Amino acid sequence: MLMYRKDVLKAKGVTMPERPTWDQVADIAAKVDGAEPGMKGICLRGLPGWGEMFAPLTTVVNTYGGTWFDKDWTAKVNAPEFKKAANFYVDLVKKHGETGAAQAGFTQCLSAMTQSKVAMWYDATSAAGSLEDPKSSDVAGKIGYAYAPTGTVQKPSGWLWTWAWVMPQTTKKADAASKFMLWATSKDYEKLVGEKLGWARVPSGKRASTYEPARVQEGGRCVR
Repeated sequence: MLMYRKDVLKAKGVTMPERPTWDQVADIAAKVDGAEPGMKGICLRGLPGWGEMFAPLTTVVNTYGGTWFDKDWTAKVNAPEFKKAANFYVDLVKKHGETGAAQAGFTQCLSAMTQSKVAMWYDATSAAGSLEDPKSSDVAGKIGYAYAPTGTVQKPSGWLWTWAWVMPQTTKKADAASKFMLWATSKDYEKLVGEKLGWARVPSGKRASTYEPARVQEGGRCVR
């Protein structure tokens, strides 16, 4: 999804569409670039790696009608659609993106957004919890959220990501490790985190019930 500073856009007289296009995002990035001292228009991952830049870049490629491979596994990275999307992504970062983009992944963009160094950020929905945590974010309560932007294909693209527990076969304390895994993924653990650290800190994505209580939604965990 697209995350943006509501106050910054308002000060510039800019309205973010609920379902923006990438062209609209680029236009807004230009208008809010420099809105505050040292602030850039947008943060997009530039750090090499599938788990970094290539995850969001692929969604942009998809919305321009491109793909990495066709159904016969023929590489399509030289196709016009892929080139258009990749060039758009790179050009947007060069013109209005974060400083040091080649070293910027999820964590770096999160820091840039929470420290008011960028006005917008396109990334995973899991970022909302950290942005809305008043204990660690200077911009909590100032963030607006929009659907993932689209290109020539008017249908948002996304990706699914997961973290998982692993237990080496060589472990000598399998029982203790199993008990910890069960506890750390339980509803009791989520309740404990919410009550002790704040509901914005509850680990996201494990179960639908995490997003149902009003306190969780108010704490910033319920996002598109």
